[in-house]
Parts: sequence; C-alpha cells; structure tokens
Amino acid sequence: MNRNLLNLIGPLFLLVTLYSGCWGGGASQSEIVVNSLEDLSESPQGTVTIRDAVERISPGGTISFDVSLDGGTIHLDIVGEEHSTLRGDVFTLVFGDGPPYWRFEGYLERDYGRSALYAAKDLIIDASSLPDGITLKWAGGEADPARVLAVYGDLTMHNVNISSGVASAVFLTSTFNTQQYTLARGAGVAVWG
Repeated sequence: MNRNLLNLIGPLFLLVTLYSGCWGGGASQSEIVVNSLEDLSESPQGTVTIRDAVERISPGGTISFDVSLDGGTIHLDIVGEEHSTLRGDVFTLVFGDGPPYWRFEGYLERDYGRSALYAAKDLIIDASSLPDGITLKWAGGEADPARVLAVYGDLTMHNVNISSGVASAVFLTSTFNTQQYTLARGAGVAVWG
C-alpha cells in the first residue's frame, strides 16, 4: 500500500473513532456498557460510569453492565441535576359560594428538585445479563437529599435495584411556572413518560 495513503488513513481513522464516541466522551450512542461502580464527574479513558452512560446514550438507547459488576452497588454521591424537570399535575384553589376546593388544571413542566441522575429522553437500563443485578444507591442520605433517578421520557429497567433516595419539597426562590416548592415525589425514581 502506498505510504502516503497510509499517512492519510491513520489520522482519518482516529478522527472518525473519536467522533463516534468510542473512546470516552463524544457523540451519543444507542448501546453503552457501564464498566465501573464509581460515580465520577469525569471518568478516565476506558472507564464508563452510569453517569457517563446516562449522559451519552441516544434517546431510546440501552445501557447495560459489564459482567464484572454483577451484584455490585453504584454509590451515587453527585447531584447531577438540581432542578429535574418533569411534567406534573397543577391544581388551583377555587373559592366560591361553598367551601373552597382544588380544581385540576392539567399538566405542566414542573421542578421535581434534586436528582443524582437525570435524563430528558427515553431510556433503557438493562442488567438482565447480571444474575445478581445492579443497585443504584444515593449515598448522600437525608443530610444531602436527592432522588436516585429522574427521567423525562419512557423508562425501562431490568434487574436494577434503586435504594436510599430522598425526595423533599424545597421552597423555590424563583417561580417555576408559578410553582412555590419542588415536587417531593419519587425518592427512588420519578418518571414522566
């Protein structure tokens, strides 16, 4: 093969590989395999955390787990989203001739508060290849409350345990669709899909 052609193909192959997200970061993917139990803001090259996978997975894509993680627990201690946006019900207090009552007004995007992991897309988390599954656990406790996972889309999970999340209503200093408090729903998982 011509040496000049080899000099051109090598860098081109590297560029295409990096762009496709095969080595760390990069573009979204339809299938990602998590190979680490760590919860890191930035993972070393060759390491894929659940946080990386949730961020990079394409809408409707599948996150699975390396067999070496069988029965493991991912201790989440980073709040990935301070203001997880999902749809929620809206009621208004109505005063009239009789006693006051709450009237259902419909659904709006609402602030569900802090979540360790947040995805605004359809998501599949599949640990069915692990006989003992995988556990996603909030490690911050009540001192640093956050739910484990919020998904604004369809969520499918197989053989995944969720534990120790905390959801609490927090007063909002600014209005979010005239909402005074975050919605304290779904300490483990909150989903609109």
